[in-house]
Amino acid sequence: MYLSYRHRFVLMSELRDALDNPDFDFSKEFESDYDEYITMAWDETEIADPRGFFADIYRLANKVWKDDLEKASLEDQSTW
Repeated sequence: MYLSYRHRFVLMSELRDALDNPDFDFSKEFESDYDEYITMAWDETEIADPRGFFADIYRLANKVWKDDLEKASLEDQSTW
């Protein structure tokens, strides 16, 4: 809940753009990079449908953040 309403709006816009791109590879978001000390909480093979996983996040976040997203959408984003 520490994200501002504007941050949530931008985050959701980026996720929407990725979901709208049929060539976006969501599975890469679950890959661990041991050279960079970046690991996931679970093995990437445990996610059967990476696109569906993020689609569910998008759907749920739109419900939970509805008021914040509406507020941000009414502003001129070029002034942020």
